[in-house]
Amino acid sequence: MQRSDIESEVSRLLGDPAQSRWSTATIDLRLDAAQIQVQKEAKAVKVTASYTPTVNVAAVVVSDQIIDILRATFTLPDGTVRVDGSGFSPINRYQLDRDRPNWPNEDPGEPVLWCWDASTRSVILIPKPDAAHAAVANALTLLEVHQPTPLSTGTAASVPFDSNALMVPFHRALVYWAVAECLRDNQDADSLSKAKYFRSDNRQSPGLYETEVKMLLSLFDVPEAVPARVSWKPSGGRRGSPGQLTKSNPLGWS
Repeated sequence: MQRSDIESEVSRLLGDPAQSRWSTATIDLRLDAAQIQVQKEAKAVKVTASYTPTVNVAAVVVSDQIIDILRATFTLPDGTVRVDGSGFSPINRYQLDRDRPNWPNEDPGEPVLWCWDASTRSVILIPKPDAAHAAVANALTLLEVHQPTPLSTGTAASVPFDSNALMVPFHRALVYWAVAECLRDNQDADSLSKAKYFRSDNRQSPGLYETEVKMLLSLFDVPEAVPARVSWKPSGGRRGSPGQLTKSNPLGWS
């Protein structure tokens, strides 16, 4: 799969194969935006990176290319690795400021909480690490979601699913997002209707883009919170007849 193939597919679906209405440069900019959106929704391409905290400093500054932090661990001086559920748990900034409003003034020690602050591109450690915990090299390890390299400036070749260089393997989702965005430029009823077919922005009535993202989520998300299916059986009482509300037929289904 080449970048030019993606551009050509967008033009074909737009009915503009000669690119007289939408140029390659315009299509590439739309594909760049599509990559960011797919990354935000699917969180499919992840990278692990480690950082060394600074003594008596709560914030650990990370790359400005990070979209989200999915998981964090902290290594103690004795080699113990703290994770969520064993002494190093995530907390959002609102909850942190509400529950521990004095956190900036707490004495340094072993960090027990971490907070992703997207506004400053940093991970906040609570409490701030003291000298012993800041002395551990690469103590903070993060599972990060990065912005992909823009198609408009990237190479033309395809890449594996686990690379952040490009997102060509997600080409169908990228194509549908870009096509919908271009169609909305026309502002006529027919074009807007076609745009909704490709990207509805409504999960209850998905377009092709939403359907593709759902497939991506099924590839990368593990339904750990979903319980095993339990077969339902009536626990007593007579079997409900169609339309009649009984214990075995509480909704009156036929």
